Amino acid sequence: MQLSKQSNIIRLVLGIICLAGLYLNYRAYSPGFINSDGFDQYQQALTGIYDDWHPPAMAVLWHFFIYIYNGSNLILLTQLGFLWLGIFYLSITFRNWWWYCLVFLFPLLPFVQNFAGYIMKDMHMALGWFCAVCILFHAMISKRKLFWGEVLLSFFLIAYGTWVRINALPGVFTLCFLWCYVVFANASRRKHYLYTIAFIVTILLGQKVISIYANPLKHYSENKLFQHDITGVYVRTGESFYPKELFANPDYDTAYIRKHYHPGTFDMIWWNEDHLKINVIPDESTITAVRQAWIDAIMKHPGAYLAHRWDGFLYYMRVKTRVPPGVYADFVIPNDFGIVSKHSRIRDVLMYLPRHWPNAVYLTPVFWMVFNLLLLAFVRIIKARPVKKVFKVLVLSSTLFQLPSFFIFQVDDPFRYFYWNCIACTLAAMLFAADNLMKRMVHAGGR
Repeated sequence: MQLSKQSNIIRLVLGIICLAGLYLNYRAYSPGFINSDGFDQYQQALTGIYDDWHPPAMAVLWHFFIYIYNGSNLILLTQLGFLWLGIFYLSITFRNWWWYCLVFLFPLLPFVQNFAGYIMKDMHMALGWFCAVCILFHAMISKRKLFWGEVLLSFFLIAYGTWVRINALPGVFTLCFLWCYVVFANASRRKHYLYTIAFIVTILLGQKVISIYANPLKHYSENKLFQHDITGVYVRTGESFYPKELFANPDYDTAYIRKHYHPGTFDMIWWNEDHLKINVIPDESTITAVRQAWIDAIMKHPGAYLAHRWDGFLYYMRVKTRVPPGVYADFVIPNDFGIVSKHSRIRDVLMYLPRHWPNAVYLTPVFWMVFNLLLLAFVRIIKARPVKKVFKVLVLSSTLFQLPSFFIFQVDDPFRYFYWNCIACTLAAMLFAADNLMKRMVHAGGR
């Protein structure tokens, strides 16, 4: 009885610390940091008119939040809530001072705080997945069944993270397996795989339902990717695959495109400073023609296509550099919505390292790629089964999340594309430390 009472007091204290952390984080970043992409989604949330440049799930959620509070505060509170709820579940997993220090250091790390207040789909995905994994990990270590609220919340967080960035689908496979492994703990391995497939299908069906509800306007964001690759082949081989449909636009100038081509991105052509309207929204017949031209270019010149992609990928990984990296966000761009960011001393402290040391090695994508690969090599060393399971899930999720980037990245400067890698790999490293902690605790006779 005394032990249970002591445990409840510890949980209460840890909960108060997490609530204080959430409050300070919210005060530091309110009303959130928003760029043009964020305001584009805010405009969609306000009007209820969506487009497909971003998956509509986040804008739809924001739309319903506006009924409660018109602004960005609730969407900011949501992503910070994901972070601090995950921290709470981690903190109550072990009763050990070293573990508490490790857990509460995590949200203060510069590569966690650099985007914690940045209102963008990448943050909702990464922090939502993080929270779900923490809930599942706590249940595994505690050897208990999830409460129904935890089942539904973790399910939603995994699904929602995928809905807001559907091209992250490969990264969710192992997370779905972990959820099924914990929720259906007594099922056979074969059933776990079947349930995982069912979970993934459910996510895809949910994405379809959201799309039907939102009915997004077709802007065909993949059009930019197609034209970037066609241009890469054109520059390397001299053979043009641009379909005639593009030349219905009088501003479409392939000589200009070739001159300004860069393997890292098509953005300076797409949104050029010479006021050429390269980025005219295509119709269905035009996008079909562009897609076919893209396939033809790749099929005829696979070597040129891969050389273009490889060169661009080196920029994406910051092995090569084109512009200063966007490794943090602590601003609100000028806007017509009346949303402004006020100075905060707490923010100055939390953002000190990213602001003053933006070229730190841990703020380079290649660092996280190498770290990710090194973590894969440590899987065999971990002894505690639940720790090993979650460790493996995180590292594989991080790996699978980035693998398709070689073929689909469209711009090389935002570090936010690697936010899940930062979160997943750091949490995996913490679990490696927890494995050693569990060994000592077992020897000491406690949890």
